[in-house]
Amino acid sequence: YIMNGYQLQRVYNWPELNLGVTHVLVDLGYTDYFSDNHRLDVNLTYNEQRMWQPFDINANSVREYGNNRDYLLELTDYHRILDKLDVTLGALGEVRTGFFKNNQQLADGTPYDVWANPVNPNPFLVVPPYNDLWLSAYINGEYEVADSLSLIAGIHANKAPDISVHFSPRAGAVWMVTDRLTCKLLY
Repeated sequence: YIMNGYQLQRVYNWPELNLGVTHVLVDLGYTDYFSDNHRLDVNLTYNEQRMWQPFDINANSVREYGNNRDYLLELTDYHRILDKLDVTLGALGEVRTGFFKNNQQLADGTPYDVWANPVNPNPFLVVPPYNDLWLSAYINGEYEVADSLSLIAGIHANKAPDISVHFSPRAGAVWMVTDRLTCKLLY
């Protein structure tokens, strides 16, 4: 591993292939306590993974094999409605972009010698370029029936690219049998 500023790089030394992988992760979070019974969490996250290879061992220029980036915004709102009832509301949006190509093959799958000609004019796309938006929202309630038993109910809505919104109901019970044994029944 090589630490380069805020980037963590892993270089794989395979015969005739020095492939580098750079990972970047940044997560910024903010919490606001409006009262003892109301809290809002906001998170902004950036993830990147880049795969690259130098033209030769001593070169400063590289050929890129792939790159994927994710931008994520998440809001979570916690409310204590009654002494024994908690409600959580949440929403999340994520933009996913990226691609992955094989520079050692042409688009038709025939081999290409990247060491003789460093720049492949028409590389094979293993994963074609994409730019997708994923959305999600949920509401969840938890009611404490007794000190040892809580009931949970909620619904989760998810929207993936090219798929209509999907709703997923949630229900469950959490029973603390002893201090060391808890049973969960979740749907």
